[in-house]
Amino acid sequence: MNKHRLQFLIRKEFIQIFRNPMTLRMILIIPIVQTLLFGYVTTTDVKNIKLLVCDLDKSAYSRELAAKLTNTGYFTKAAEVTDLKSIDQYLDQGRVKAAVVFPSGLASDVTAGRTGNIQIMIDGSNSSEASIAQSYLQKVLANESLRLIRRQLSGSGAAGRLEMPIDTRPRVWFNPELKSVYYMIPGLICMILFQMTSMLTALGIVREKEQGTMEQIIVSPLTTWELIAGKTLPFALMALIDMVLVMLLGTLWFGVMLKGSLFHLFGASIVFIFTVLGIGMLVSTVSHTQSQAMMINQFFMATNMLLSGFMFPISSMPQAMQYFTYLVPLRYFLEIVRSIFLKGTGPAAWWPQLLFLAVFGALTFGFSALMFKKRLD
Repeated sequence: MNKHRLQFLIRKEFIQIFRNPMTLRMILIIPIVQTLLFGYVTTTDVKNIKLLVCDLDKSAYSRELAAKLTNTGYFTKAAEVTDLKSIDQYLDQGRVKAAVVFPSGLASDVTAGRTGNIQIMIDGSNSSEASIAQSYLQKVLANESLRLIRRQLSGSGAAGRLEMPIDTRPRVWFNPELKSVYYMIPGLICMILFQMTSMLTALGIVREKEQGTMEQIIVSPLTTWELIAGKTLPFALMALIDMVLVMLLGTLWFGVMLKGSLFHLFGASIVFIFTVLGIGMLVSTVSHTQSQAMMINQFFMATNMLLSGFMFPISSMPQAMQYFTYLVPLRYFLEIVRSIFLKGTGPAAWWPQLLFLAVFGALTFGFSALMFKKRLD
C-alpha cells in the first residue's frame, strides 16, 4: 500500500465532502436532531393519560377519589360526565384513553362497610398504554381499598366480617385481549405508506438528475404539472398496492380484522399519500444524489415515527415536544387508521384529523410543486 496515494485519496474525499454543503449539513445536523428527539421522546413511562370521570354518586367521597386518581401524575382529568352514554363518544373519538365510573350510592356503601363497585373502561387500541393505564387505575383504587380496611379494623378491632371496600371491574374496549399485533398492523400500514411514497418519489426524481435524463424530459412537450403527475402517480399507486398487501397479511395471517369501512380507509389513505408525495418532492428538490435523498428521507421518516405516537405515547413526551407533534402528518393518519381498523368508526369520529391532514397536504404538495417547477425553470 502506497502511503502517498492513500493520503491523496483521503484528502480528495474530504475536499469533496466540504465542497457539498448539503452533505456537510446532513453529517453534522441530522445526528444532533435525532439525538435530541430520541433523548426526549424514547421513554417507556406513561404519564398524563387522559381520564374521563363519570360521577353518578356526586358525593364528597367520589370527588375525593377522583382527585386521588389525578393527583398521582399518571392521569389528567380530560372530561367529566354525569351519564353513561357520553362515555362511548369520548372513547370512540380518542378524546380520552380511560374512563372511571363511580356508581350511585358509592359513598354510602363504603361508609356502611359494604362493597362499592367501580367500573373502569380502557381504550385498548394501544395495547401497551392500555395495560399500563389499567394497572395504574387498579393500583390507586387498591391502595384506597386498603386504607378503608385499615380504618374498619381500627374502628371495630378484629370482630365482625370484613368485605372488600372497593371492587374494580375493568373493561377493555376495541382490543379486549390487549394483543399488540392489533396495535402494530394499522401502524405498519401508515409507516409503509409514508416510507414507500416519500422514498420512491424522491429517488425517482433524483435518479433522473443523476442520469442526465431530466433535461430530455424538460425539453419534451410535457407541461410542468403533467411532469409532476407523471412522476408521482405511479409511486402513489405502488404505495396503495403495498398497503393492500399489508392489510391482507395482517387479516389472513395475524387475524387483525378491519372493523370499519374499506372505503373510508382508502379515502383517508389517498389524502395522506397526497401529503407524503409533497414531502418526497421537497426532498428531491434539495437533493443532488440518491444517497442524499435517502438520508434526508430517513430523517423525515424517523421524525414522523418518533413524534406520531407510533412507538411512544405522545402524552408522555415533554410539553414542548407535544406541541411539535401537531406538525407531524403521520400523527393524524395513525389516529384515523387505528380508529377505522379497531373501533369501526366513521368520519364523525375523525373528521378533524382528516381536515388537518388535507390542509397540511395541500400546503406541502403546493409548496413542493412550486419548488420543483422553479428548479425546472
